[in-house]
Amino acid sequence: MTTNEQPSSQRNWRFYVGLILFILHLVLPILALIFVPLLGLSSGFNSILYGLSVVGGPDVLLLAATAMLGKENLEYLFSKLGSGFKKLVKWNQVSPRRYKTGLWLMCLSIATTFIFFYFLTETLSNGDQVGWGFYVTVGADFLFIISFFVLGSEFWAKIAALFQYNAYVVVEEKND
Repeated sequence: MTTNEQPSSQRNWRFYVGLILFILHLVLPILALIFVPLLGLSSGFNSILYGLSVVGGPDVLLLAATAMLGKENLEYLFSKLGSGFKKLVKWNQVSPRRYKTGLWLMCLSIATTFIFFYFLTETLSNGDQVGWGFYVTVGADFLFIISFFVLGSEFWAKIAALFQYNAYVVVEEKND
């Protein structure tokens, strides 16, 4: 297959079973958060189910999905997901407003985590249960991750340059 060709798929039962396993590996942790508390099991069994659904279960499901899909179907699936993601994100078209929004999201998430962990520590736990502050800091962590996608590819390049010894900054002069 050359680089310009789109991968093709063989849509048989293996493709659909592999697709179901691939989707299940993505949603298993979310399903566990919703349904495990409804089972009414002891906290030990709940911990085991949470651990399996977050750490081991998705990995096993992804391996099974890869085996069921095969090379051609896996390349087809990833090419479709990749092209859809590229249309959604638009990496090379970051406006100044989007860049500033991304920076505000990043700073807000860092400030929220800092405030809750250093000044509002009593909100993180409520006895032996997690408190509302814990959920706020988890939301701030997701906001931090989202801010990288809002900032775009140029920001990713700036972050990558931080870890390169011979990287340097080129500042363009503005002719106003």
